[in-house]
Amino acid sequence: MDLFRSVFYEENNVLIQKNLDKYNYKIKEYSLGGETEKERYEASMKMLNNHANTTLTVDKLPFEVEVYYVAEENCILFISISHIISDGSSLVLFVKELVNNYNGEEDKNEVLQQIDHNLWKEKLAKSEESKKQNEHWKNQLKDIQLEIDFPGDREIREEDYVGEQTRFTIEEDFYKNLCKFIRKEKVSMCAPSLYAFNLLIAKRTLISYVYLWMNWAENICRF
Repeated sequence: MDLFRSVFYEENNVLIQKNLDKYNYKIKEYSLGGETEKERYEASMKMLNNHANTTLTVDKLPFEVEVYYVAEENCILFISISHIISDGSSLVLFVKELVNNYNGEEDKNEVLQQIDHNLWKEKLAKSEESKKQNEHWKNQLKDIQLEIDFPGDREIREEDYVGEQTRFTIEEDFYKNLCKFIRKEKVSMCAPSLYAFNLLIAKRTLISYVYLWMNWAENICRF
């Protein structure tokens, strides 16, 4: 999949995407220091928090995997997936298949995956029919204008949209009810979090049209 080996860099103030020829990724492994398992666990949490608060740079691969060895039979698997190659739905499928493989279970859901589309696309690209289509469209579009200069009424401004971070802890009962809700509705944790955030903005600003699914968001907050 091209996105898994894509990096971006800037050249003459233009953002350019490049697909790496090879993708030899190695999983990073850490044997943590500390006399007790608790100390090693706390050390791993500190490293994970630092990793989570690191600003995303598009000049690096958008997929990272790390393993933290806390004890002989206690490890932490850390997977960082950029939103450029995933969304809420794809993460749900990814975690489901990862857990099934870890538990030695077969996935009986015979649906088309992204890899199926990639293989079909690759096979099509090498076919004679594809070559004919390419030649046809090259002839059809040979006189097309490659660049379109749209007039602008103002210069591009460089602005900083980095906001502040606020950390908080939710009550355990609320968290358990929230987990039950997302399993029942088959959604990711991102969905209710987003709707709750939109609801909060609406109530703070007294503007009702800044969010959608008002009733659903209110039900989330009524556990």
